[in-house]
Amino acid sequence: MGYLFFLVPFSGFLILPLMEFTADMTVAAVRVSGVPIYHDGLYFAIPNGSFRIIEACSGIRMLMAGVAVGALFAYLNFYSWARRVLFLCGVVVLTIIANWVRAYIVVMLAHFSGMDLVADHIWLGYVVFAIVIVIMLWCGSRFTDMDPAVENQRRPGTGRSNVSAHLGRTLVAACVIVGVVVSAPVLASTLIRHAEQTTNQPVASLPKSTDGWSGPGPSPEDWRPMFRGDTMMLSGRYLGPVSTVDVYIISYRSLSRQSELINETNRIFDPQRWILIGETSGITESAADELLAYHESEIREFNGDGRLIRHWYVVDGRPYRNRMAVKLIELRNTLAGQPTLAGVIAISAPFDDDAAQAARGLDAFMAEAIR
Repeated sequence: MGYLFFLVPFSGFLILPLMEFTADMTVAAVRVSGVPIYHDGLYFAIPNGSFRIIEACSGIRMLMAGVAVGALFAYLNFYSWARRVLFLCGVVVLTIIANWVRAYIVVMLAHFSGMDLVADHIWLGYVVFAIVIVIMLWCGSRFTDMDPAVENQRRPGTGRSNVSAHLGRTLVAACVIVGVVVSAPVLASTLIRHAEQTTNQPVASLPKSTDGWSGPGPSPEDWRPMFRGDTMMLSGRYLGPVSTVDVYIISYRSLSRQSELINETNRIFDPQRWILIGETSGITESAADELLAYHESEIREFNGDGRLIRHWYVVDGRPYRNRMAVKLIELRNTLAGQPTLAGVIAISAPFDDDAAQAARGLDAFMAEAIR
């Protein structure tokens, strides 16, 4: 059961650092190779074309898959916890370096053969990951801490050599890994189909007008959350004494592998249009006289206009700020065969230079209108 921990998407905070590391290391390697390159954050360009490091290029999937397989291999092939931890640290370093090498190969292929060759380079990620798994299992099998004397005492009269015992354990680990990889998608699909139930019920309704806030009116086009899947959306703009507040309520009609509330592609803003300035978390009192925890993001457009966004998730009628808690509830309901009513509520206030004024506006709106 502990292995199910790897189903929880707790690695979201690593995506941006991994993207930045991949961009920096790739640019450095290309420069060492003598290829002229222009670098600006997650963007860089060579004479044959330009590149942008996106989430899929961060290597987070390779990292999590490698750690999951490595954890199982370490559990089956090492007695010492110190060696298990050291092995997993090596897996982390190996997968990060492998992803950087993959990005470097893509850029160099584009330099020598043109951009058409790397227009679709997903296949290269699979090749690199396969090489990572082979290296990981080979290195792990060479540094196993099994003691031949102890093994012979445990199996008196067998005459089994350390090589044979070691080979047997490696084969068992390989079979278990293959079995988990093959059966997990089938089992997950069965459970998800059993728990899937379409609903047209939103997780919340748009706030009503109050003495201090009028609305809802039409929503602007410059900002909207990006959540993919079988969703329905409610939106509105409210005018208040301190600022303007825009509200989006996104509810999922059903949850499945193609329609997830928590995943790496859902965004509270469009990264093609907005730049993330900073993030924080907070708690405030809602109109229902209850404390409401939220995640806050400050973003700016390229022209300098800013927005302060606060969002929280709603699952089965209860608000949550923590992504891991939401995913665990979804997992619990899926294993129990129960449908999940889930969604996200996002509110934002635009500002020019004074983000503090936007924060005061959001505080006032939440205290008067959010229930």
